[in-house]
Amino acid sequence: MQTFDEAILYGGPSLAASVLERILTIRLTRYAVFTKDNILKTADLLGGVSTSLDDKAAAQMRMSGGAQKLKSADLAKIPFPSKHHSRGKPRAPAPGA
Repeated sequence: MQTFDEAILYGGPSLAASVLERILTIRLTRYAVFTKDNILKTADLLGGVSTSLDDKAAAQMRMSGGAQKLKSADLAKIPFPSKHHSRGKPRAPAPGA
């Protein structure tokens, strides 16, 4: 496993929690799992998410780098992990996906 995203994709929340426990040397007793839709809705409810985009991320999102307040339409441009990717190499999506 090379990335935290892979822990989530291939092992689910329990493996991701285990990886975080080892990295942070703490015991996680609870965690929450959010869908992409839930994250987007929450961002809009909060009036956006303040962040700073580096040039690479900004270019991928077709935005300016630096301080930004991202709403759901902006966050939707972020490439979230999906099961269509393996070790950073995109695979063709399944029919109907």
